[in-house]
Amino acid sequence: MSQRFKLLRQLKDRGINDFDVWSLNDLGKPDRFPVFLRTASAHRGVLTGLLENPAALDQAIAAALDQGLPERELLVVEYCAEPVAPGLFRKLSVYRVGGRMVSSTCVHDSAWVAKTGVKGIASQELYEDELRIVRDNPYGDALRQVFAIGNIEYGRADFGLVRGRPQIYEINTNPSLEIPAPHPVKARVESARIVYDNLVAAFAELDTGSAGRSIEISIHPRMKFRLTSWLRGAPGWRP
Repeated sequence: MSQRFKLLRQLKDRGINDFDVWSLNDLGKPDRFPVFLRTASAHRGVLTGLLENPAALDQAIAAALDQGLPERELLVVEYCAEPVAPGLFRKLSVYRVGGRMVSSTCVHDSAWVAKTGVKGIASQELYEDELRIVRDNPYGDALRQVFAIGNIEYGRADFGLVRGRPQIYEINTNPSLEIPAPHPVKARVESARIVYDNLVAAFAELDTGSAGRSIEISIHPRMKFRLTSWLRGAPGWRP
């Protein structure tokens, strides 16, 4: 059983997520559509568009197997997304770094699979709302519970809002970290600065601890290199 499948099924069973997920070895089958196919552990992301009925799902599964993807790697996920504005979808994220929860900047996209975003699609109003989210961290407590269910101390949870409820899509345990970059909208620049400062403070707390003791956290060696490069030159940071 993949960790992605296990986490998503737990979140559905506990009433945190409204959408369900099935593995090909699962005894159950989708009873609501649309759905889509994705991989269970490989970082390939979404494999199909939205599949509207069982026949379309069967065809997509057959095509994926013909391409050489192993059956154990295929997940069927119920679609659960909601545009934040007509034709515009938003992905939100919260990092967990040890004991700290840090809200991140949003991804705005024209597609329901909001992954990298579309430049210039977000309005001033959306960037102002993003700044509020980054400052107030309104979803931090809810996401803390999600990380605890997954037994994950470091990572980034990606989620969307559907009818006002966070719907958690995944927890990335090797998330990208970006240094604030120039942007034409001042609110986005301020949001990125706040996220960076909060993450640096969170990593520094791992080094010192709230009681002056060092805190250990398991990080993959490849991530240690990326993290050290990202933090180099940050105030008060010592590798």
